[in-house]
Amino acid sequence: MRKDEADKLKKVSVWLLKKRGFLRGFKNSSFEFHNPWTGATSNIGLEVSTGDDRTHYARFKYTYGDQNFDYKAFLATTLCNYGGERYWFLCPFRKDDGKQCKKRVGVLYLKGDYFACRHCHKLTYKTRNLSGKEKKLGMITPIAELERLHDDIGHFYYNDKPTKKYERYAKRERRSMAALSGTLDIAEGWLQKVAKDSSGIELDSSEGSAIVRDEA
Repeated sequence: MRKDEADKLKKVSVWLLKKRGFLRGFKNSSFEFHNPWTGATSNIGLEVSTGDDRTHYARFKYTYGDQNFDYKAFLATTLCNYGGERYWFLCPFRKDDGKQCKKRVGVLYLKGDYFACRHCHKLTYKTRNLSGKEKKLGMITPIAELERLHDDIGHFYYNDKPTKKYERYAKRERRSMAALSGTLDIAEGWLQKVAKDSSGIELDSSEGSAIVRDEA
């Protein structure tokens, strides 16, 4: 059975919490989700506590159908190689045996009634359902997105070694440039075929000219 795609679901990430100032002690606010297809919007209340004298958690409060939901996803931290710490969600989903998943993840997805990790919701990513050509196109990251990722890097090097965040950015940039080059080669080959089939003229891209093939 084909799995649901995580890309299409509402989600809350630790990166977004950090960006909106939720990881600075205690904050009670809400998130607004917008559906670009229907234009509908929905709000989810979110209370986050990361104070030193409190248990670290994210509390979700929302209404789905006729039912009100109010539950917590606890937070964990790990030390970063270049100093500081990184927060993670501990997946709050309860399995069939009644035990919480507690898998350490950076993103929780809303499928059905509850936020949970992609493993509990049995999700896949859109790229895994694409053909080879579609995957090559999907590997191209827009320049604006690459610039945003570059600006989000706090430290490029630590102890004369590149940080993991910088390595991930550099890998994505190289992969995007390689995919773009390959896609342009495919497009150029397709244009040559179309031109040759329709008019008997084969484009010579190296010289910026056209070669006329005489037909018998």
